[in-house]
Amino acid sequence: MKRILGLLLAIPIVITLVSCIQKETKEENTISVANLTKREKAILSTTSENFSVFDFQIDNRKYKQLTLWVEKYELGKLVNDKIDLMTTGIEGKGTIIFTVSHPDDKQNQFEFHVGVESNGSTSSAIAVDSFSNDGPDGVSYALETNPTETIENGMVFSSICISKPGAEVMSSLSTEFYQDVDKHIDKLKEYDTVYLLRGVFK
Repeated sequence: MKRILGLLLAIPIVITLVSCIQKETKEENTISVANLTKREKAILSTTSENFSVFDFQIDNRKYKQLTLWVEKYELGKLVNDKIDLMTTGIEGKGTIIFTVSHPDDKQNQFEFHVGVESNGSTSSAIAVDSFSNDGPDGVSYALETNPTETIENGMVFSSICISKPGAEVMSSLSTEFYQDVDKHIDKLKEYDTVYLLRGVFK
C-alpha cells in the first residue's frame, strides 16, 4: 500500500516538472519521447522500474480528449483490452507518463500507472495485472517506446514483452510494428505475454 501511495504522489510531481520544461513547437498533432532532466529521471526511478514519457502537441479544433488503455496478449492472442483504461480532456500540448513496476519474481504481476497533464490539469490511473510464468528463473521482459512522432488513432505508445520460458534473448518490436500494429500483430506470437499501451486522440 505504501508503494502505491508513493507512486500516486510521485506521478503528479513528475508530470508538473516535465510540463514546465516543455519546449514550444509550431508543429501540431505530433507526439515525441520527452527529453527528461536528470532530476525527473531520478524521481521516476525511485518509484518505478521502467517508464516512458511523451510530449504531445495538438490542434484544439481537431482533438479535445485522450483515451489511454493497456492491452494484454498471450502468445499473440488478445485476452484483455481494458487494463488501466482512462479518458481525460486535453488542450494544446501535454505530457503522458507511463510507469511499470514488477514487485518480484514470486508475484507474477505488473503495476501500471498512467498520467496525463495538459493545460494545467492532471489525470492518472492505476491498475495491477497478473500473468502466468512457468520459468524457473523468473521472467525476462523489456519496456520499449514508440519512436514515431505522428499522432494516429489506436497507436501504440509503449510495449512490454515477456519472453517465453527458456527463450533466448528477445528481439525488439520493429519501427514497422508501431507504424502499423494490425499488419504486424503476428509478431506478438513470439512472446509469452505482451502488454501494449495504446491511445486515441479525439
